[in-house]
Amino acid sequence: MKNLFFVTQYFLSAMALLYRQINRIMKNKTVEITSEEMPFEPISIDEVATLTALKKSYLYQLVHRREIPVHTRARGRRLIFNKNEIIKWMTAIRRSTIEELADNIGYL
Repeated sequence: MKNLFFVTQYFLSAMALLYRQINRIMKNKTVEITSEEMPFEPISIDEVATLTALKKSYLYQLVHRREIPVHTRARGRRLIFNKNEIIKWMTAIRRSTIEELADNIGYL
């Protein structure tokens, strides 16, 4: 019964998030989700390695350098990642295309 409560709570928060996104789109505003609005979906470092195609050793380096979002439990010994934060982290840096660069400079 407890698991059913958490599943229901997760789906309700996801539905609320979708509702807010649709309202923003309808108002012609840019959709940008803050970390407070994202539901927490915990994943392990193995799942992060699969999701990002990075080695676990490199992920540990990123955690040590504080370059990847992570949550810790038990005095920092267990790493817990939020899947939504990892996806946002992966898509945060985007390289511009040649056409976009040319438009910014004023060519073409």
